[in-house]
Amino acid sequence: MPNIHGIDSGGGKYGTLADVTPTNQLLVAEENAYELIAASVTAGVPGGGSGAVGDFLEAVIVKASSGTLTVLDGATVIVVIPSSTVVGTRIEFNTLAKVAWKITTAASTEVICVGRFS
Repeated sequence: MPNIHGIDSGGGKYGTLADVTPTNQLLVAEENAYELIAASVTAGVPGGGSGAVGDFLEAVIVKASSGTLTVLDGATVIVVIPSSTVVGTRIEFNTLAKVAWKITTAASTEVICVGRFS
């Protein structure tokens, strides 16, 4: 089960969502990248490729939420995050894909995936 952390509005350990821009990646380790998964996406692959065994998912950060978020490894559901999740919540995975990471978002749910993706 992933660890869940909030991002405080004062720019705590991980900064705030406003701090995440292509030139200011406070939420990611130097070797990691981040990928926005928009609302209403079914089985979206972080990194834009087809995904692969060994892709590393550090965390998923809830950017907007009024619906559920599903994280899958291939066709296997790893976790379903409920619609009541607070914006700014950081769900930590810190694990490698056995198949390929996929993210499904509801109509009003957006997330930022942090990790190393093929």
